[in-house]
Amino acid sequence: MKRISIVSIVLLSMAMSLASCVGTPGRDGRDGRDGRDATVYSMSIDVHANDWTWLQSGSWRLMLTSTSITQSVVDNGMVLVYLEDPDPNCYSWKLVPLTYYYTAEDGAGTTTYYSSSIEMSYYLNGLDIYWTESDFFDGYNPGDQTFRVVVLDGTSNSKAPVDFADFKSVVKAFNITEWM
Repeated sequence: MKRISIVSIVLLSMAMSLASCVGTPGRDGRDGRDGRDATVYSMSIDVHANDWTWLQSGSWRLMLTSTSITQSVVDNGMVLVYLEDPDPNCYSWKLVPLTYYYTAEDGAGTTTYYSSSIEMSYYLNGLDIYWTESDFFDGYNPGDQTFRVVVLDGTSNSKAPVDFADFKSVVKAFNITEWM
């Protein structure tokens, strides 16, 4: 009997909720306020082999200063870093963090697998880029590299979603004319 009562209550509740959906729809609400334009800073950075510093933790570090990275950016915004991949077969800009995977053969039939990971962190007035080899060997300096940095202050008037992994989409969405 208890089971029938519970089933009856559930069915009655469902019937009442469906019946309450009948009626004329209300009028549309007012449009919200437009967002303000995002403050966007962009810069290209050409790095040379002697710009990297070896850390005993097993990574190379590149320290950059940028007054564009304000407290507002740290609290509410974002910093995007792209690494140039100059390979003529697949030239592109790749969003950091990223990992490259390699294989090497020694001629005696031994294959070695390893990787390079590139990461970054940002803070008030600065940005660090870390390059780590999977074997933590300090003999491989990352050498000459080109990075592009995009700093967004945390507000955006972009109506469409942005694929931040796609460098061209970011350039277009935020109208970064120097790289168009």
